[in-house]
Amino acid sequence: MQPSWHKRCRWVGASTASVQGRPTNYRTAADMIMSVRRQIDAEDYDIHGLRYSAASELAAVGCSDDLIAAITGHTTASMVRKYAGTARQKVRAIEAQKLRK
Repeated sequence: MQPSWHKRCRWVGASTASVQGRPTNYRTAADMIMSVRRQIDAEDYDIHGLRYSAASELAAVGCSDDLIAAITGHTTASMVRKYAGTARQKVRAIEAQKLRK
């Protein structure tokens, strides 16, 4: 089941890079994320949950670990695998069941 805000959510192009192209500090990034959460009426969802959901949904549609990391900001492959693992397992199970038929 998808959260209620999922259908209303469109790509919101918020970048956490400063004008100089360097990463911002935590407070600035957190404020930017909260702004987007308010826009999509998702204030009840924390940033970790949104990040986890993004990784899972990207994995479910077949994105590579590199693509997922580019979106979620994970710096290690093991973290991408941790968050994408369950979704990938479901995809593999569905594929395996199709092969049985």
